Amino acid sequence: MGYTRRIVGCLPFLVAIFVATHVSAVEDSEAVFAAVAKYTMKIETTVRMPFVPKDELGVFFGAGFVVDARRGWVMTNAHVVQRSPATIRMKPRGGAWIPVKRVYVDPYLDVAIVASAEPDKLSGTTAASLACEEFPAVGHPVGAFGHPWGLDYTGTRGIVAGVSDKFEVGALLTDAPINSGNSGGPLISLVTGRVVGINTSAIDAAGVQNLNFAVAARYACKILDLLRAGRDPSPPEGTLVFFDDVEDTGILKVARNFTPPGHLALLPGDMIKAVVGEAGPITRESELIHALRGRLDDFTLRVERAGKEIKLSGNLPAATKLLDRKIVYASGVVFGHRRHFNAAEVNLGRILATHVEEGSLGRSAGFQQLDAIATIDGESVQDLDEMYRLLDQARAAGRSVNVVVTKQVVGPQGRVFFAYREISLPVKELRWMSVEE
Repeated sequence: MGYTRRIVGCLPFLVAIFVATHVSAVEDSEAVFAAVAKYTMKIETTVRMPFVPKDELGVFFGAGFVVDARRGWVMTNAHVVQRSPATIRMKPRGGAWIPVKRVYVDPYLDVAIVASAEPDKLSGTTAASLACEEFPAVGHPVGAFGHPWGLDYTGTRGIVAGVSDKFEVGALLTDAPINSGNSGGPLISLVTGRVVGINTSAIDAAGVQNLNFAVAARYACKILDLLRAGRDPSPPEGTLVFFDDVEDTGILKVARNFTPPGHLALLPGDMIKAVVGEAGPITRESELIHALRGRLDDFTLRVERAGKEIKLSGNLPAATKLLDRKIVYASGVVFGHRRHFNAAEVNLGRILATHVEEGSLGRSAGFQQLDAIATIDGESVQDLDEMYRLLDQARAAGRSVNVVVTKQVVGPQGRVFFAYREISLPVKELRWMSVEE
């Protein structure tokens, strides 16, 4: 009886502690969101000509956040500012639209840096503080900020649920709602007020609840630091193929190595354990890419091969810079390179129709998005220079070209095969185009 009375007697004190703690947490969250609103931008991107299959023609909105006020730099998602020719502008809360240009768009992570064309407009802005050291722990309280469905400068909250490469590379998992318009905005720690991730995507499927993703700030920080130092933050070109880690064992095992001879002598079955000189073990591909940024010319790996640990030194080519990419445009069709190094193994063409304009000669002739070019006038086509030469010859002669295209399709009973079609294409408006044109 006395024990019960003592507990009951403590209840007012315990309730008071709980109420005070709850009020403090609410006040802290409100302060965090108030600070975030000052460095978060609204971004508008108008795509004029899609260069890659994921980009679309039209006007799109997202978010970004100031990471370097002196330079006028804002961090966002690559898919917000796109990988194609576009007009981009941004505005702070209560401010006017500011034209921007892309500084860097990463080909591996969904990360981009853009710069204000009028840096003085951001000179009084306090840049976001990024959590660059470690991943936040599971259960850590976070808030997502942005402009979901046109509801500008609004926030949601939740927790960090984990870290995974399964659905989004280099991503934090969170149950903080992330919707259209949140992309590119900050995922903020409600404890420290620092940015722990870049809001990126969500799984929108029946039976899925609050499974959202943000690129980890830890990975984005290295890109930013290298850019500030005037160094290339590009990841390696995708010449290494790894086995899927279906059961999340934390083992990064090489499946195929398409790196040119003399660069890196990894063999199928090799398990990459660490990059010498970089902290921590390597347990997934995103960690390897992170460790290699800024040192592609010379590095050493710790590798397990046939049960023994060895060291392999080498180098890897940097990925092609997305802002340097060029395409061939002809008759309303955009032709670009396929970025698959095992394309020859599955008989995939190296040139794709990445976009076909509605109402164009190419559409009328029968071109579809993702058609792979097998031959033009009977000649195999391996790169855009060859394609341009053949199209230019036909244009000069005033004739059409005969193009054989192939595409993977799913037929009856779910059978997968490659379908071939012949297309007679009149060659008009032939030209080279670049992303920044």
